[in-house]
Amino acid sequence: EVDYSEIPFIDRDSAILLGNRTMGAMADYVSQFEISDLYSQINYHNEPVRVSPLNYADLFKWFQNRDTGIPAYVIVNMSTQDTEVVRLDTPIYYSDSEPLERNIDRYTQLKYPFYMFDEKSFEIDEDGNPYWVFPVQDRTIGLFGGTTISRVVLVNACTGETQDLAIED
Repeated sequence: EVDYSEIPFIDRDSAILLGNRTMGAMADYVSQFEISDLYSQINYHNEPVRVSPLNYADLFKWFQNRDTGIPAYVIVNMSTQDTEVVRLDTPIYYSDSEPLERNIDRYTQLKYPFYMFDEKSFEIDEDGNPYWVFPVQDRTIGLFGGTTISRVVLVNACTGETQDLAIED
C-alpha cells in the first residue's frame, strides 16, 4: 500500500513560491538575504523535502554580513507544503554567493584540482547540518563510454571541512 503522506504533491516551482512567501515574512532577513534557486530534493526524517540555502542579496550585503555568515536555510515539505526557515547556531560561510575564497565552487575545485565535478547540490543531514555535495565524474571513451559517478566530495557549508568518499561509502 502507498502511504499518501510520503508522496510529494508540489514541484520545484511551487517550492520556490512557498519559500519566497516564507522569506517575505522574515523581516530581519528579507533585506539582507534571498533564497537560492537550488531547492535540492532530499528525504529528511523520512519525508520528501526541498532545501535551499540563503544567499547574500548583493555585493554590498555580502560586505556587511561576511563576518557573520549566512544564518539560515529553507526547508519546504513537498507533501504537506509546510515551509520553515531554519536558523543555524553556526552560520554558513561557504556558499554560491561568496565572491572570494569562500565561494563553494572555487573552494572545492582548489581543494581537489584534478576532479571533474558534476552538478552540486545543497543537502542537510538528519541533524539539520548543511552540506554541499559534489559528485565526481569519471569519463570513459569507447563503445560503451560515457560519464559515471565514482566519488562524492562532501563539504560542510559552515566549517568548510571536506570528505572525499567512494560511491560505495
